[in-house]
Amino acid sequence: MGFYETGDGRWIQLHMNFKHHRDGVVKLLGCSNDYAGVTQTIRGWNGASLDEALADAGLCAALIRTPEEWALLPQTQAIAEIPLLERSSNSTMPRRSRLVTASRNSFCQTSACWT
Repeated sequence: MGFYETGDGRWIQLHMNFKHHRDGVVKLLGCSNDYAGVTQTIRGWNGASLDEALADAGLCAALIRTPEEWALLPQTQAIAEIPLLERSSNSTMPRRSRLVTASRNSFCQTSACWT
């Protein structure tokens, strides 16, 4: 896992904590399976193109974007009118079930957790 500078001076964060993620990145990049190989190869990529290629391959990565760049993404536009937080009740779940679920949490030992 780490941040890598791309050829166009942008930064991308790669999640490679799991072997299959790291193997996928190395395969996509076509480089050696070490820090130097990954770093050098990423410097040959355009940041946005690499971000898209990694996403298309189902790999975990995040191109570092400015707030203005985020605002232009279709995901940002899709959620623009949705509240940041929303409270809802699950009326299909009986109250007793909610009590049992809450009481299983070790951090929740008071009746305040069950209201």
